[in-house]
Amino acid sequence: MTTKRRPLRKARRALLTASLLSACITVLMLWIPVFALQLLEAAVPAGSLELLAVLGGISAAVLLVVAVLDFCRELVLLRAGLWLDHNMGAEALERGIVDGTAEGTLQGRFRAIVNVRAGLTNGSLSAIIELPWAIAACALVGLLHPALALACAGVLAVMVIAHLVLVGGRAPAPAADADAERWRSIAVREAVSLRAAGLASALARNWDLANRRWISRYYRHCLRQGLAAALARAFAGAGLLAVMAAAAYFAIFDGLALGAAVATVLLMARALGTFEQSIRNWHHFRAMRAAWRTLAAADRVTAPDGLVAEQLWNGPGRIVLENVVCRHPGAERPAIAGVSLVIEPGVCVGIFGSAGSGKSTLAAAIAGFIVPEAGRAEIDGEPIDMRQRSSSRPPIGFMPDAPALLPGSVHDNIGGFSAESGVAVVHAASTAGVHDLLVELPMGYETQVGEDGRALSLRQRRAVALARAVFGERRVVVLDQPELGLDEAGIANLLGSLMVLRSAGIGLVIATSDTRLLQITDRIVVLAGGRIESILPRNHVLEHPPASERWAA
Repeated sequence: MTTKRRPLRKARRALLTASLLSACITVLMLWIPVFALQLLEAAVPAGSLELLAVLGGISAAVLLVVAVLDFCRELVLLRAGLWLDHNMGAEALERGIVDGTAEGTLQGRFRAIVNVRAGLTNGSLSAIIELPWAIAACALVGLLHPALALACAGVLAVMVIAHLVLVGGRAPAPAADADAERWRSIAVREAVSLRAAGLASALARNWDLANRRWISRYYRHCLRQGLAAALARAFAGAGLLAVMAAAAYFAIFDGLALGAAVATVLLMARALGTFEQSIRNWHHFRAMRAAWRTLAAADRVTAPDGLVAEQLWNGPGRIVLENVVCRHPGAERPAIAGVSLVIEPGVCVGIFGSAGSGKSTLAAAIAGFIVPEAGRAEIDGEPIDMRQRSSSRPPIGFMPDAPALLPGSVHDNIGGFSAESGVAVVHAASTAGVHDLLVELPMGYETQVGEDGRALSLRQRRAVALARAVFGERRVVVLDQPELGLDEAGIANLLGSLMVLRSAGIGLVIATSDTRLLQITDRIVVLAGGRIESILPRNHVLEHPPASERWAA
C-alpha cells in the first residue's frame, strides 16, 4: 500500500491550477468596469441601442465563462482535497503502524489531513486564492488616473494593516479539551461497570468541569472572531466610500471621466469584497497552513527502503541476537537484558521460565514485534523488525499469547486480507491442526470474528492466530504460550502440528511454561529475571524438571 507518490506535491499543483483559474476569472471580471466605461462614455452619449445590445451580449458570454471557470476551480480543489485525504490517510496509517509512530503523533497527522482536506473542499480557500489577482487588477486604475491609483493603494494598505492587527496574531479555535475527551471515552468503554458501581454522576461531574474550560475558551475565541469580521466589513465599506469620494473629487477638479470613476469604484468594490471574504475565512486558512506544515514535515521523513516495494525473501532463516535489551513502555527495568542467542535454520528452540522471566518479551523480539532498545536482532544479517515490515509475507510467523484479530472473516484474518484462495488458507489451518475447529464455526471460514475477535471464543481466536502464524512461506514460526486453553487432546494435536512444521524444515521457537511442549525441541533456553540463565539440551530439562517454585507457571 505504501507509495512513493507525494500527495502534497499533487495538492500544490492543484493549488497552482486553482490560482491560474482565479487569474482568468479576475481578467474576465475586468469586463464589468470596461462595460461601465463603455456604457457611460459611448453608449449613453450616442444613444445607441445597438451598442448596448452588443455590450449586453458580451457581458452574458463573459459571465457564463466565469461561472464555468469558477465551477472548475471548486472542482479542482474538491478533488485535490479528497484525493489527498484518501492517499495520505492510507499512507500515514500504514507508515505509522510500520514505524511504530506514537499514538499522539499519529492522531496529530490524521487531524492535519482532515484540516487540509476541509480547507481545500469547503470553499473558504477560493477568496484567498483570488485575492492577489483582485488586488493586482486595481493597478489598472493607474491607467485611468495615477493619483486615484495612489488613493486605492492607500485604502488597500489600511485594510492590510487592520487585518494584521485584528486577525494576524489571533490564536486558532481551541481544540476539544483532552480531559473531557478522556472522561467521555471512559464513560463509553466502562459504562456497565460504572453503572454498577454508582459512579455515573461522579464521572459526569468530572466531564462537565473539564468541558466548561473548553467552552470558556471557545466562547472568547468566537467573540474575537465575530468582532474581527464586523470590523472588517466596516473597514471595507469605509474604504469603498473613500474611493468613491476620491473619484468624485478627481471628476470635479481634475476632469476625470464619469465612466472612469465608476470603473474605479467597481474594481475596488471587487477587491475589497474579496478581501472581506478572505478575512472571514482567514482562520480556516491558518488551520490549513499549520496542518500543511505538519504533513510536509511527516512527508519529508524517508520511509525505510524495505517499505518501498515488496521484496522476495530467499534466506535460510538464521536468527542472531546479540546483547539485546528490551523494555516495556514506562518500565524502569528492562524485560530482557543482555540476551545473546543464535537460532540456526530449521532448529526448534524452547524458551522456558517462570512467569515474569521475560519469555514473552524474548519471543516478541525474535518475531520482530518488539524493536530492541539496545543490541541487535537479525535474520540472515538483516534487522528482524525491518525484514518483518518490509513485506506483506514476512519470513517469521508469530502467535502472541493474546492474539489480535481485525474485523473481518476468519479467512481474511488467516490470509492477511489478501486475495488468497481458500485452498491456501485451509492448507495453513490444516498444517496448524485447527481446520476441524474452524470448519465447525457457524459459517466456517467466512465467519465474522467481530471487533477484536469478540465473536469467537479464546480457543477459536488462538486457533485463527496459529493458522495465521503458519500461513505463507515462513522460515520461522514463533509461538508464545501456545498451550493456553488446551486440554490433553489439544496439546497432543498441537504437538503433531509442530512436528509437521519441523519436518518441513521450518524453524520453531516455543515460549512456554509447559514441559510437555519441550519434548520436540532441540535445545531449551532457560530464562530468569530477563536474562539467559542457561541453554540446555532437551533431555536435561525433561529428565530433571525444576522443582522449585521459581519455575511455577
